[in-house]
Amino acid sequence: MGLDFGVAEVSGRGKDDQSKEMQEYFGELLEFDHIKIKHEPAKLVQDVEDRKKLLDDCVSSHYNVYLSVHEKMKSLGGVLRDCSECLKKIEDVDVPDLQEQANEFRKKASQENSTREALRHVYSHQGMLLDILEIPSLMDTCVRAGNYDEALELKSFGRRLRMIHGDIPVVVMLSRDIEAVLEVMVEQLLEKLQSSIQLAECLKVVGYLKRMNAFPSDAVALKKEFLERRGCWIDASLRELGDSLPPYEYLKKITDIYRLQMFDILMQYRAIFYSKDGAVFDVNDPSFSWSYKRMVFYLAEMQTNLPLIEDGGSLASVLDHCMYCGKALARVGLDFRPTVFPMFQDAAYANFERLVQVADEVFQEMIATHRWVAIPSVLNRAMEMSKNQKEDEKEEESAKVLTKGIEPPIVLVEHPPLAVYTNGLLAGFNELRHCAPSAIKDRVAECLRVSFQKLAAALEERRMMNVDADELEVFNKAYSLVASVQLPFLVECFSTIYGSPRTPIIPETLLPSEASS
Repeated sequence: MGLDFGVAEVSGRGKDDQSKEMQEYFGELLEFDHIKIKHEPAKLVQDVEDRKKLLDDCVSSHYNVYLSVHEKMKSLGGVLRDCSECLKKIEDVDVPDLQEQANEFRKKASQENSTREALRHVYSHQGMLLDILEIPSLMDTCVRAGNYDEALELKSFGRRLRMIHGDIPVVVMLSRDIEAVLEVMVEQLLEKLQSSIQLAECLKVVGYLKRMNAFPSDAVALKKEFLERRGCWIDASLRELGDSLPPYEYLKKITDIYRLQMFDILMQYRAIFYSKDGAVFDVNDPSFSWSYKRMVFYLAEMQTNLPLIEDGGSLASVLDHCMYCGKALARVGLDFRPTVFPMFQDAAYANFERLVQVADEVFQEMIATHRWVAIPSVLNRAMEMSKNQKEDEKEEESAKVLTKGIEPPIVLVEHPPLAVYTNGLLAGFNELRHCAPSAIKDRVAECLRVSFQKLAAALEERRMMNVDADELEVFNKAYSLVASVQLPFLVECFSTIYGSPRTPIIPETLLPSEASS
């Protein structure tokens, strides 16, 4: 019906145009004279013939168009027949199913339209969205560059975004990335505490950790972590010492490390976590247990390495270092000096006892094979050396005691076993005088008493071996020198260091008859 309506509409317009042309033609005809009117029929006939001829020429020249139109009409007829068959099939379709599918299509179309609108909205805010998505990478850059304030500002923005739009998956993913960067930042800040940093930097690091709420579960967790990380700085310094240092150098260096670093760490801890009225070393405070473990390690190292120091001067130098370190650490409540005194006492006594035992062993070996004969040439040389002693600067250290001008009896040189024994004990006194704790006075006296007893026993044993007649005089002279010269001289050396002994040191069997009381 649409096609017929279009044709009728065209036909109506054609009639209107034709009536208008007729009216115009009749108007012109009425203006003609009788001559023009007379010739007008012939002119019209001629005009009709011309038009017929023109139409024939047009048809003959465009015959192919008519043929194609004819073919199109046939194909159009086939299409119309197919449409008619389709319409018949549509009549058999269930209308409710079609309605349901149409509703589903309408619903999907609405969803696609909403998605399209959302994508259009995203596209219009593309720049802002890209800035938001780059927050984790920007935070990572700030953390690597040390710009922690800017990183924390970005973290705050990300958390506000999570609170407002927490139901958006992209925002959730963004929050996870931000938390991962924050973990890296926390570890980087804690690593700073493992290096040599001053109080101002420590305050910044702890301030950042508090702002990040890095340890929310436990109030003392931050204190513990601070101490553990600062302790890593001490451990690194100790590892740098290596295992090749001698005990003397090792103890001096480890004492210096504790004096400087322990003091700095505990002062930093007090300044950061405590007010002016706060107690630093409360037993419930993490610093108490941490300091205890550190000092236990230090004292264990002292206990292990002090016996390895065999030089009295080195032992005294280590003691000075320890006293200076203890005085410094006493300002933060770590005065360990009373604890190390027994260690130095044992080490000093062990060195003295070792040298005395060496002297005893050498004396035992020499007296067993020595021939007791006079050595005047040696005695003369010894007396000459005694005269020139003040001018000779290269005299052996074991042959003198450098306190109060005491000189060993030169007469002992005539009897080598006695001279060697005396030199051995003088070596022990020379080592002891550098570090001579008063607490070991009785132990040293007892060690000397036992050594003198061994000396007396060795002499008695040698006497029982039937000394030859030509040696007996020299042996008796040596025996008398032991009681009258050698042992009193050694007791005087002891008294120079410690004062008079509380009990007699010389065995009664070796006391001279005139001094037996």
